[in-house]
Amino acid sequence: MVRSAEEPTPLPEGLMEVMQQQADLVNAGSIAEAEGLSSELLAQLCHYAGESLADDPELQEELVLQAHAEAGDWEQVQRMHEARLDRRTEPLPYGTACSHLAHFLTLMDRWDEAAPVAALATQAARQDDLPLLLGMRLEAQGAIANGCGEHRLALSLFEEGLRNLEIKSSHDLIRARLLIGRARSHLRLGNLADSEADLSEAWKLLQPLSAMTSAGGVKGAFADWWSVQADRCEREAHWQSVHEARSEAVRCCREVLQLAETQQIYPLYHALIPLARELCQLAQTLARLGQTAAAEEVRDEAQEIRRQVHLPALPE
Repeated sequence: MVRSAEEPTPLPEGLMEVMQQQADLVNAGSIAEAEGLSSELLAQLCHYAGESLADDPELQEELVLQAHAEAGDWEQVQRMHEARLDRRTEPLPYGTACSHLAHFLTLMDRWDEAAPVAALATQAARQDDLPLLLGMRLEAQGAIANGCGEHRLALSLFEEGLRNLEIKSSHDLIRARLLIGRARSHLRLGNLADSEADLSEAWKLLQPLSAMTSAGGVKGAFADWWSVQADRCEREAHWQSVHEARSEAVRCCREVLQLAETQQIYPLYHALIPLARELCQLAQTLARLGQTAAAEEVRDEAQEIRRQVHLPALPE
């Protein structure tokens, strides 16, 4: 969530009471009752934003957007993201707005819709002399291209990002992410040796960063690394290794969620949805290994997360 540089305005007592009630219900496992408070919470948050933050319209808008997200009003969240595109004219803020919309669409599993928006974000980044930002946009666009099955396009995007970034420590994380993405592209194209080489190089870049225990971006990169490693092991039918890699990916996603909960750096659904995806993958692997009860337990957790973020249930 975007935060003001000044001391934050205290939340109204009534709003805090509703938030605490909902948190208590969630902790008690009463999800339906907690969801019943969402409309009241949304109304109070919107009122608070309008009355208390009139002098900070960007923070006010962000609070309203996140209130709609908490209530699962995803159509309104998308409309608010799209409205930002119409208000941004300079390349940097326009590219940021495109990037946020593309990321939101991927969380909703709408990869084909996200692809052209991500391309706009990359195009905007090309207009600024900011190689690291361009690398981040190319990595995001490449990941979406992989999600759309456009693996050769993804490969070219990752390679462009790696060519344009200097080899220095401040670029290690984004270089690692580009290598992980390229490893996934190579794997999907059947280039197993190239995929393994990229994973190995990415691991060397990530290992020195592993001590950064409070860095969500690093934890997310490790989750992606283990996810590609699991896919590679699956291609070779090493099912126990697949299980170990999937379990590591889930563990890293849980760490990202824990950081999101404690640091409040972005809305929880940004961390919950990737966790649910990895849990689904882990459930499939457990089922393949004949661990039916464990697979059902993990799948149930994924289902519960999807209910928590107001997404459709997984098919039976």
